[in-house]
Amino acid sequence: MASCAYPAIFRLCADQTYFVRFPDLPNAMTQGGTLEEAKEMAADVLRICLKDAADQCKTPPAPSDLQEISAADGELVLPIRAEV
Repeated sequence: MASCAYPAIFRLCADQTYFVRFPDLPNAMTQGGTLEEAKEMAADVLRICLKDAADQCKTPPAPSDLQEISAADGELVLPIRAEV
């Protein structure tokens, strides 16, 4: 099993939950009640997306450099690692 990391953008919502999206994987989104839960959910959705791509014999896009990701005010960019 290989490990890879993709940058994820975390946004704190008005209801105090976190919405997570992956700029390199437009269909990969999730949320969590806390930042820690959102990180766990993000790792799960990343693993699922990468496994789906492999199952369909598709190559997922390469992860962007963390420093190249622009986030809006109040957003946090973190690397999310998944075992695939």
